[in-house]
Amino acid sequence: SIVSKDIPIKKQFTSDKGKLHILKYLGENFYFSLITFTTIGYGDIKPVGWLIQAIAGIEGLLGALLMSLFLVTAAKKVLW
Repeated sequence: SIVSKDIPIKKQFTSDKGKLHILKYLGENFYFSLITFTTIGYGDIKPVGWLIQAIAGIEGLLGALLMSLFLVTAAKKVLW
């Protein structure tokens, strides 16, 4: 998967026969994405490579922005 401890991305997505098996890591990637988006960041898995780290950083910022927009909208509906 693109979020793993220290295994290179190419090796993670390639099976012994050389075929891609991205779906094998779909659950792990979804978990990482959800934890990053909600800005919890447990630290049990981390992005590998500068591009994936940049995407994860942007996803964390967007998660914080969308959560704050949701809270402002909910507060406006309650207070007005």
